[in-house]
Amino acid sequence: MKRLCTFALICLLQASAALAEVRRLEVPGAWYTEALPSGAYVSAIRGGGIVTNITQTGVIASPEAGDGVLYIRLNNDGTRFAGQSHAGKGSWEWMPGWRLDPNPAFGVSGLIYDAGNVLTFAVPGVTGSQGFRYVEDGTGRLVTGDATYADPVRRIWEWTTHGDVTVGQGDAGCIALRGAARYMLERGDCRFVRFNRSGDLLAVSMVKLVENKAVILWMSVSDLNTFPPETSTTAPAPVPAPVPAPLPTPLPQTVRLTAAQLASLKAIRARYPEVLTPAQIGAILNEVAWIYRNTVPRLGLQDKPGGTAAIQPRTGRSIWNGLRIVDAAGNHYGGDVCGACSVGRFEVVDAEFGGPTDPNLFVAPVEPEGATPEPEPTPQPPAGDIPALKARIAALELELAQVKVAETQALQQLDAARAALEAAGIEVERLRHENEQTAAQAADLQRRLDAVRCEARPPWLRMLGARCEVIR
Repeated sequence: MKRLCTFALICLLQASAALAEVRRLEVPGAWYTEALPSGAYVSAIRGGGIVTNITQTGVIASPEAGDGVLYIRLNNDGTRFAGQSHAGKGSWEWMPGWRLDPNPAFGVSGLIYDAGNVLTFAVPGVTGSQGFRYVEDGTGRLVTGDATYADPVRRIWEWTTHGDVTVGQGDAGCIALRGAARYMLERGDCRFVRFNRSGDLLAVSMVKLVENKAVILWMSVSDLNTFPPETSTTAPAPVPAPVPAPLPTPLPQTVRLTAAQLASLKAIRARYPEVLTPAQIGAILNEVAWIYRNTVPRLGLQDKPGGTAAIQPRTGRSIWNGLRIVDAAGNHYGGDVCGACSVGRFEVVDAEFGGPTDPNLFVAPVEPEGATPEPEPTPQPPAGDIPALKARIAALELELAQVKVAETQALQQLDAARAALEAAGIEVERLRHENEQTAAQAADLQRRLDAVRCEARPPWLRMLGARCEVIR
């Protein structure tokens, strides 16, 4: 009976939404949210607590004191929701009532309800750094955030597609694409965009961190025509003419920051507050790239003309929430070192940098604001072939790094051999101890046998007074 009533309510809400015009809801203080075309929604409030219409009270307390729910996701029928534990305990699911799942939620959307309403978790190294974006129509395939992170050709970022409608971040806000038409759904700094569809009914939710609120839109497909067209503020980047080049030597697919580079990034991040503006995120990335701009490997930034982006100091340029590594051979690699930057929280990630990537997107770091200007170098008289010396120094530094790696591996092998020798010594001592015990047992058995033989000697021997010790 309960399921029948729920189904009837959903049908009523869908019918009402179909007859109504665009419906807009603002949730003050929300920093994660999701909505369904049925009208169900759930919003996590900064500082704790849940605002939702799937309960009679409309408010759900945090699962525990000092803990909250991040990156919240609704299930398919709007009866359950789940998200990452803010305290790092795993993941919380409300079903109704809170249940703690020990599985951590990795990435910006580390969990999702699949087509069968089963809560599914992202796998590090397999799903990618962004987690799951949405469930594909028809196939039920879980589409990852990495696969839908940026489309410079269509000028849309972090998008979701259902049928003939795509929703995501545009150059100046949240946009929808349908065919050749581009609609501006919401202007401003729109992040964490979610899009769900049922038939012709659409539900779009987003977070506007600068304005400290969430915005939810319910509409039909035909209602898209009531929104203004998107007008881009950024001209598309020119497509460079193809240049014939020889086949490259096979390259490694992933690299990482060096230990010193990662330590510097963590130290710079620690100087800033927990929640950051795009300008502060850009300042952190720019400073660490500036420090290592001339090392091998060197660091840089990456251009990002639209979507959620950080701001480079001094230039005001939009940059990606990540870093570029350029190795000694000039190959470029990109890595997302900024976990949760799309919601203003810079969690340093020791990420794998993929590549090689397009060098045309490289952005050189600038001198950090407030930094002491570097002194002008003292002119030196020419001394040999400077480019050749620099190349030799770079080669020696690379060779030194390789020697250090080999040294580390040799020390690990030495430790393993030492441990094996210690284990062998323990085994020898155990065998020696067992041998001594066996010898003692054999001597005791011999004494008992002699005693039995003595008692069993013939009477005539005893009459002659023969001693047992000579009877063998």
